[in-house]
Amino acid sequence: MLDRLLEAAQLPTITLQVLPFGAGAYPGMVTPFTLIGFPEQAPVAYMENLASNLYVENPEDVRRYTLLFNHLRARVADPDTSVALISEAARELERS
Repeated sequence: MLDRLLEAAQLPTITLQVLPFGAGAYPGMVTPFTLIGFPEQAPVAYMENLASNLYVENPEDVRRYTLLFNHLRARVADPDTSVALISEAARELERS
């Protein structure tokens, strides 16, 4: 599976970044979400769990999720470092 991530990271439309364990707790850790942007529509935040899913369309709420996402992006490794971290993890898995 890590090999598939590394393959995807080579595509021009994908930016792969990871949050190293050493970064510790981060905002949004409890509530995974996806920001979805549309060319001619306002963005939407999307969340799913075991029992349901939720599309958040209220602009103020979407702004909060966007802010949360920007805080997260400030803590992740850059794409090259992220690929190196994933490559190292793949090598460690192969050795074990």
